[in-house]
Amino acid sequence: MILNKRLAKYLQPLTEEELVYKEYYELKKNNLPLDKFFESIENRYDIKKDLFIKEKQNSGYYEKVTDLFYPFEFDIMGATHTRYHPLFLHRHQFYEFIYQLEGTCINTINNIPLTMKEGDICIIPPGPVHTISIFDNSIIINILIKPNAINGILSELLTKNNIISNFFEGSNSFNYAFNYILFHIKNDTELNTLLESLILECLNKDIHTGPVRKSLLMLTFNYILRRHLDNVEVSENKNKLQTEVQSICQYLQTGFQTANLTDVAKQFNYSPTYLCKLIHESTGYTFNDILTKIRITKACDYLVTTNKKISDIAELTGYDSPEYFNKVFKKQMGVSASKYRGSYNSSIIKHV
Repeated sequence: MILNKRLAKYLQPLTEEELVYKEYYELKKNNLPLDKFFESIENRYDIKKDLFIKEKQNSGYYEKVTDLFYPFEFDIMGATHTRYHPLFLHRHQFYEFIYQLEGTCINTINNIPLTMKEGDICIIPPGPVHTISIFDNSIIINILIKPNAINGILSELLTKNNIISNFFEGSNSFNYAFNYILFHIKNDTELNTLLESLILECLNKDIHTGPVRKSLLMLTFNYILRRHLDNVEVSENKNKLQTEVQSICQYLQTGFQTANLTDVAKQFNYSPTYLCKLIHESTGYTFNDILTKIRITKACDYLVTTNKKISDIAELTGYDSPEYFNKVFKKQMGVSASKYRGSYNSSIIKHV
């Protein structure tokens, strides 16, 4: 239940976009024709470009896993989940703190369905594929946390060796130790008030809001650790990499621009042949496969979150030739870099 009247007035009414999705959902549910529906929205230029509908031409992301990046200025952002939005599989390059503010939802993470009830909190690291189902007026808030944004303060503001700090320390954008961590929380007015304060703070844009958001998030984590450790559910990633390969992949995450097999093998005191064998046996991929994946993922991030020229992005991600970069990018992503930039629907994330 929303306690703050200002927040309730802001979040509870369905938006115009949600009303369109609700109409679409009810038509599909009752097997009714869609022709008049599409005619009615044909001139809705304010929402037409954002529609995420299977039958709509160029809907783009409906049939595949969507990679979501972090295009925001602040390290911590509040985002609403669009109600009645068609299901779409996605993974992201940031942490997602999901708060079931009102009602319920089905949150499916790496094919594990979770029923979240009012008050529940679920944290998902970068990497797991998931989708959220809300086909009623329930409300969830997503607190989006930029990678590495809170690492420096975790050790200062959280006690050592606890479930939350272990969760963040065991995750990175290439490998994660946990699929999710879920806290089942009922009727905690103090926590509700604290989280509503964080959501409202995400509406502020002044020079103080960044530190305030981090402080409120750390208060939330410590409060949860104090009061709700007996109501926690943790899902470990059974496919996590062995320690040596994790270290190699983390090294590639930061050194991808100039990394090559010979230098990386030397860095870890392995022969190139042994390094290739170690990586392939652990991941099923070659060294070049992993390096390419890291580079192209970073390129996608640049394409979505910056206005950098594609030739500059090619250089920043380790490709001397823009032509070769485009060839590799299209092979990996199925479209050219310029088309990917033009078709990426950044409005999928609706910030508060």
